[in-house]
Amino acid sequence: MIFTKEKIETWDVTVEKVKIGINIGTINNTQGNMYTPIDTTLYNYGVIKQGQGAAAAYNYGFLSQAASGKAQYVTKIGYNYGIIASTQNGQLTGKQFGKLYNYGIILSGSYSGDSGQSIGGFNTYAENNGIINAGAVGQSISNKARSKEEASNIVNKGTIFTKLSGQKIFGEGMYNASYNYGVISAVAENSTKTAVGQEITEKGENNKAFNFGKIIGDNGQKLSSQAGYGSSAYNYGTIETTSKGQYVAGMQADQTFSNDKVYNYGTINAGNGVGQYLEKSGEIYNFGIIKNDGTDYAVKVENAVDEKYKAENYGVIDLSSKDNGKAFSGNIINRGFVITQNL
Repeated sequence: MIFTKEKIETWDVTVEKVKIGINIGTINNTQGNMYTPIDTTLYNYGVIKQGQGAAAAYNYGFLSQAASGKAQYVTKIGYNYGIIASTQNGQLTGKQFGKLYNYGIILSGSYSGDSGQSIGGFNTYAENNGIINAGAVGQSISNKARSKEEASNIVNKGTIFTKLSGQKIFGEGMYNASYNYGVISAVAENSTKTAVGQEITEKGENNKAFNFGKIIGDNGQKLSSQAGYGSSAYNYGTIETTSKGQYVAGMQADQTFSNDKVYNYGTINAGNGVGQYLEKSGEIYNFGIIKNDGTDYAVKVENAVDEKYKAENYGVIDLSSKDNGKAFSGNIINRGFVITQNL
């Protein structure tokens, strides 16, 4: 059902033409336009089997994926209070100043490019206050921002379950950021331990990831081998992982070195894995607490080039084993404390 209000003019006010669409039943096709949304506001209280696309869209019912590969596509603002089920993308905006909010449930696909909430363009924003269950990526940013004024943000205040990446920044953009205030569970299939809570990858520079909540699963925060220059990850909350708590790959795709950095001000419980891991180049700093059971090292530097990396501990390394040698591996400066469980 579409309501149209034509342009009305008086001596002091002009109301432009507006279209409003409301669905309270079942639509087997698409409501609105999934490819070039017009200046329309859509509301769904029923079932739409092929998604909805508009300038602004509100879902209180059930949406499934359209042929375009996205269940809800907006150019200005999108809200989900209901259920979105998609074999590919849940909510997506690719226009400048576009915003996405989830207060319901989003189920999204397992292909590497699929996201529960996906934003592109400049000054875009996505926030999760509900549940995202992602076969691939929970929330993602991909743009070509070149300044802080053009940058975009993704924020999680709810719960994200992922088999690949909870929050991911990729593409060539700069100064983008991800924030986790909720819970991210990142567990890959078949015990491959490849899932990541927060990840920065590809060619962008000066992108940042912040954890103020809790990340559990395979890996906590990762700056990949293509994370660009000057990217960084900060943990102020809790990371509980079985592989790596914080990970800097350090070697660029073009075989040059990066200066990516990770900082821990919170707690990393690495279990039988590594708390902080630096592979080729970059910097790792611990000002908080790192715990592991001594199976692997709390802080580990591997195959690094001496002048291309820094690894420093100013915090506490808490080992549940009796072996001090499992605290550090590689040339690491320790200005903090190491606690062992010697009898």
